[in-house]
Amino acid sequence: MTALAALIAIPICTRACRLLGSKDPGEVVLDEIVAVPIVFWCGALPMTLPWLAAGFIVFRIMDVLKPPPARQLEHMAEGTGIVADDLVAGLYAAIVLWAIQLALAQWGSQPIADVGDLLSGGLFG
Repeated sequence: MTALAALIAIPICTRACRLLGSKDPGEVVLDEIVAVPIVFWCGALPMTLPWLAAGFIVFRIMDVLKPPPARQLEHMAEGTGIVADDLVAGLYAAIVLWAIQLALAQWGSQPIADVGDLLSGGLFG
């Protein structure tokens, strides 16, 4: 699904580059929207509020730092570069969060309340 979304996003981001006259316009967030699901890797991480927040934060850090090969992929033409570097940032963020989850599991840490628990009775009930 993410691959399909990326294929659709590339020409849209290319068009935005041309219309806005910029190589990677800040107004374009479709690349982030396409890449963020990679962070949560098809349900490999708990869908709890702390993990969702951590996923967003770690993704943004990776997107700003652009560790290799993200920086190199950013130099690809127009929409391809815009989307490709974010896909790699999402992959790096997923790896970091997966490693944190493994470390916490080794220490016997239990997941914090599920988002559904917060909404159904915990925080707002």
